[in-house]
Amino acid sequence: MLDSLLLLLCIVIGMLFFGDTAGRSHKEEAVRMLTLELQEGFRSEHVRILVDGEEVIDKTDVSTKLLLGYAEQIAVEVEHDITRVEVELPRRHLRESIELDIETELWLGISLEEEKIVFTERDSPFTYL
Repeated sequence: MLDSLLLLLCIVIGMLFFGDTAGRSHKEEAVRMLTLELQEGFRSEHVRILVDGEEVIDKTDVSTKLLLGYAEQIAVEVEHDITRVEVELPRRHLRESIELDIETELWLGISLEEEKIVFTERDSPFTYL
């Protein structure tokens, strides 16, 4: 009986001290969110986006709302600190990629400027009027 109580006490103390992540780092446990925002320059575009090799968007007829400077948004949970985002506009034969270091949350603005895909990273949400 005393052994059982002692074991239970050790378990409780371990849970209080280490929490439920004993043996794992906080970085491994963190949920990493990447919010992709298609912004300026899209006019009836076919857009494909891959995150770490997995397709997250394949849409045709994507257009920027001119008064807002905004077209589409998608939030993606990512598994790794370093995340690769690939953006392709097949009709324009454009493709660009970027590697991002994501600790917890990151917003990535994607625009089309002068026949180039342009990325803007932020650690807080973009604002639109």
